[in-house]
Amino acid sequence: MTGVPALRHRSRHNSDGRIDLLADPGLADEDAERVFDCLQGRTPTPRVLDGTRSIILPSRGSGIHGGIKVKGAGAPGTGVQLGTLHSKPYALPRYDAEGAATVDAAKNHGRAFAGGMSYQQARHEYTVSRYLGLRGIRVFPPLGYGVLWRGQLASWFCLLDTPFCEPRDWWRLTRSRPAVERIATSFGETQRELARHDVFLTLSGMVALGDALIRKDFHTAHIAGPNDSFLTRLSYYLFDTNFILAHFLHDRYMPDMADHRALARASYLRALTGQEYAPTELDGFKRLLVELKFADWPMEQRIARLAGDAVGRTLLEQFLGESGEQPLFSDVSDLAGGTRPTGEARPARRGWFRWRP
Repeated sequence: MTGVPALRHRSRHNSDGRIDLLADPGLADEDAERVFDCLQGRTPTPRVLDGTRSIILPSRGSGIHGGIKVKGAGAPGTGVQLGTLHSKPYALPRYDAEGAATVDAAKNHGRAFAGGMSYQQARHEYTVSRYLGLRGIRVFPPLGYGVLWRGQLASWFCLLDTPFCEPRDWWRLTRSRPAVERIATSFGETQRELARHDVFLTLSGMVALGDALIRKDFHTAHIAGPNDSFLTRLSYYLFDTNFILAHFLHDRYMPDMADHRALARASYLRALTGQEYAPTELDGFKRLLVELKFADWPMEQRIARLAGDAVGRTLLEQFLGESGEQPLFSDVSDLAGGTRPTGEARPARRGWFRWRP
């Protein structure tokens, strides 16, 4: 990318295997050596464990946040288990121009070794984080990515500039109603912001940093390009929407206290669309999202089903209107059988959603 210093190659090769790293020139030599030690099972202290494949080390001069997250450093106490695949696979889609899906195998956790990442995951985490940072989006700056070799087996990793502390993921903060509303609204606002920069399939990674909520986990993300249609983009956007709504129904993420789940759902979709919807409309939209994920439908049927749903129609009109292709698809009400859905939704506000800043 223009204006970005070339990455510096660093390596270590000994009886434990070989590590190759493409790193930011600002990565201090001492920090690079501590990363190599960590990846070869000699994890220094102090350290912070983050999930099942990440370790945060204190920085000795690299970055701005005081810590280096090694994503793909292995499960706590075991390191990367080369030869043993990740135990929790999750299928993620690749959408074509008509919204039809195939499974993106390399993004699946089950494609990576336990505690590690696939090449695509590690490279996406680095590339998308850098892409967004250059556009002024607040993310944890990437410091590099690389590979650990033992014989013919390889596991990948990436480095991120993060605070040296236990991350406060959003779902740790959902005990109060004000926090729930803020989190849900932030999901909607940041999802729209990412879409304006052509970034989709970011799922639900978000963490508190001081008073701010910061998006993270870009190993699944897709940067849309000129060959991606409005329906490609919308399909990714709806996959993210379904993923977040599903998390709002899970006890681990959103305790069933008072009506926190209803508040989260309503606040999120209000931020996402700029409109209010009745509970029955939100229920119908969620069911449609589940069907859409990997539906083997012709394009016309996909559009018609969206046009026949109150929330789906709002998003369809926004994406189609911004594409410049609306004359090719006539009025979406025709595709829905000539009738507009009824309900309590307010009329769409033209120009509210924009792809470009």
